[in-house]
Amino acid sequence: MNDYQFKVVKLKGDFVWHDHVDTDETFVVLEGRLRIDFRDGAVELAEGEMFVVPKGETQLDATGSPARSCLRVNPVSRAMIASTQCVGRNHLSQSMA
Repeated sequence: MNDYQFKVVKLKGDFVWHDHVDTDETFVVLEGRLRIDFRDGAVELAEGEMFVVPKGETQLDATGSPARSCLRVNPVSRAMIASTQCVGRNHLSQSMA
């Protein structure tokens, strides 16, 4: 939609500290819980909750439990990242077909 892709992904464990300098990142938790750590605090999301990480904000995405479902909204130029497996301390981000 309008050059954005909506992807349902599974997240497991912790990812690595990272940022997105050119775009915000949106998470909607569909199942389980998601914690997003920042250098100065954290946000805990439960099922049905949404959070937008502002562009340039350094973050660490973590489930702290088995794989959970999440909707990620990214510009089309970042769509490939959401559809590939990323292994970083047991983090899994992949499309659910």
